[in-house]
Amino acid sequence: MKQVTTAVLMLFLIFLCAPVVSAQWSGCIGCHSGTIAANEKAMKEKFQTVEAFVNAAMATKNPMMKEIQQNKEAIEAAAKELGLKDAPAPEEKPAP
Repeated sequence: MKQVTTAVLMLFLIFLCAPVVSAQWSGCIGCHSGTIAANEKAMKEKFQTVEAFVNAAMATKNPMMKEIQQNKEAIEAAAKELGLKDAPAPEEKPAP
């Protein structure tokens, strides 16, 4: 019975997060509320740039993120909605 309950709960959470694929951060808060996954404050503290946020989202092995990982643009939009900045372009050093 416990396995069935766990399976039903996982399916519910997957379907709860599935609409997030086309959403931005506002769609992520269904799971990223601090209970199931890190909340907005924790994400801002952990990731300083859009690139770091996107790389982490794309690299995670969490099965609930599998469908979301197919839309990199939505992940980038979520990072920007969080207020994360693009990484600064590397400075070119003048030729000697």
